[in-house]
Amino acid sequence: MKRIFLCVLAFVLLSLAVSSAKFTVGVVSLKDVISFEDEASFSLSVRNSGINDDFRVYYSGVEWDIQPVSFSLKQGETKKIVVNARPLYVGPGQYAVPLNIKSSEGSELQKIVLLVNVIENSGLSYIPSVGVSIDAPSEISPENNVEIKMDVRNKNPLDLGALSVSVDSDAFSGSKDFVLGPTTAGNVSEVDIGFVFQVDRSLPPQSLPVAFKILRGNQTIYLHQKSIAVVESAPSFGVEKTAVSSFFKTVETYTIKNVGNVVKKETYRVKIPLFRDIFASESPRAGVLKENGERYFFWEVELEPGKSQELVVSVNYRPFLLFMLIIAIAVALYFVLRSQLSIVKTAEVIMKEEGGISMLKVMLRLKNISEKPVSDVAVYDTIPKLADYVREDSLGSLSPQKVLKHDAKGTLLKWEIPLIEGFEERIITYKIKTQLKVLGGLNLPEASGRFKTGGGRQRFSKSNAFKLIMKQR
Repeated sequence: MKRIFLCVLAFVLLSLAVSSAKFTVGVVSLKDVISFEDEASFSLSVRNSGINDDFRVYYSGVEWDIQPVSFSLKQGETKKIVVNARPLYVGPGQYAVPLNIKSSEGSELQKIVLLVNVIENSGLSYIPSVGVSIDAPSEISPENNVEIKMDVRNKNPLDLGALSVSVDSDAFSGSKDFVLGPTTAGNVSEVDIGFVFQVDRSLPPQSLPVAFKILRGNQTIYLHQKSIAVVESAPSFGVEKTAVSSFFKTVETYTIKNVGNVVKKETYRVKIPLFRDIFASESPRAGVLKENGERYFFWEVELEPGKSQELVVSVNYRPFLLFMLIIAIAVALYFVLRSQLSIVKTAEVIMKEEGGISMLKVMLRLKNISEKPVSDVAVYDTIPKLADYVREDSLGSLSPQKVLKHDAKGTLLKWEIPLIEGFEERIITYKIKTQLKVLGGLNLPEASGRFKTGGGRQRFSKSNAFKLIMKQR
């Protein structure tokens, strides 16, 4: 029993599916460009692919006068009808007129569009009319390019020819020329136009009005305005480094620029090794940072949008080089100008009386400190007037050639040595006896020498002054 019921239900459903009305509609324009007193005409081809049915073609609006049409079609039959549309409450332009086709049995409804172009009676001229679709971002960041796309469609059969579209704002602007042909029932004339703009990176956050305009000659046929939000942008400072090197001097300039559109504060640092730090100077004055064993100059930089600041690091080795050069010259001059004959004067007490100095032994150590010999050597020494020269004629001792006594200056001694070879050393010793007992100490003046170099030049040399101090017990 149950199986019979299922079979009957399936048969009923199949019958309903077969009996449902199905149809297709095709449209061919016979006359789609009219004046206000004229009628547009279209050929409709209706094919019934369902059961035998009645059909009705009608318009449900009030802007057009379209007479309804009714007809019957058998299954598989096709019928062609003509539909006329007369304008009632419309102006010049292109219109898409909706038309309804409905079946009676299947209650199926299809809608088609009749494309009608209405022109003025005077010379049958068209009014330029375009449809524009704008694809523009709602917000932009100054660090990115602004991309805008426009789709421009001709809304009537008028050949608009050469047109110009412009995009204009306080931050960017541009224009492009293009050609737009007529739109007919079988062809929609449209053009895609794209713009890419670069924006000043310091453009502040704001609501930016953008105007879109299309011109046909001097006639504006489209005008629209859209607002785009400029958002805050605060990327890291841009840095440009330049270096100028000259003789032992390098000047590095770091140009720091705020490439964002808001005020920004940032720390910038430059690595500076210790050795370079000794010879480095910076402008403006920087702090010194030590991190992970490295040394850095650092600045706290605060900049307005689009502003820049220069940080200069100068490393100058010239003063150091000059100092080393002076030392080298001084050393060279010392070795060039120093006397070949070195004279060192010393003395020792050899006799005391009543706790004071009574006799001294004075030693003059002469040395040729060069490898070249010196000749005609004359050595002079002075004995203070409170002491007297003690003459000795011992073997190996070099006696002075002259002993001259002066009442104010004391006693002058002179020795003459014909030749002293390179690096040769001579020692002159003599004794002096004090006229009074000297208790504190005694100052012995410098000895001096005169000699000739191997080149025959007359040169002079001096010894040290010697101060003898008695230690009291």
